[in-house]
Amino acid sequence: MIGPVSRIMEEVARKHGLTLDELKKHTTSPRYAWPRQEVMYRCVTETKAPYRAIAAALGLKDHKSVVVGVPLHAERLVWLARMTAVSPLHSDIHRKGYFTSSILRAS
Repeated sequence: MIGPVSRIMEEVARKHGLTLDELKKHTTSPRYAWPRQEVMYRCVTETKAPYRAIAAALGLKDHKSVVVGVPLHAERLVWLARMTAVSPLHSDIHRKGYFTSSILRAS
């Protein structure tokens, strides 16, 4: 695994209360997919790791999931920024990390 990619995976897993194995879990459930997409987005924006290396670190078959996951997370960030500007509740939800962890645990 690549150093910076591994570090980002550990940070995101810890933030969302997941293990690395859960982060790599092959499921489309938002509980696992959204943090996985966050890893993809952060790896692309914070490192020079190629898409194929990011996919390999996440245990994905190929880089196509990364190509799809990065813009999905970017859209989620834009939505969250808009909601935070409108409602202090959304701001509190994001600040406390409930957006993709506590709320989704119930599902």
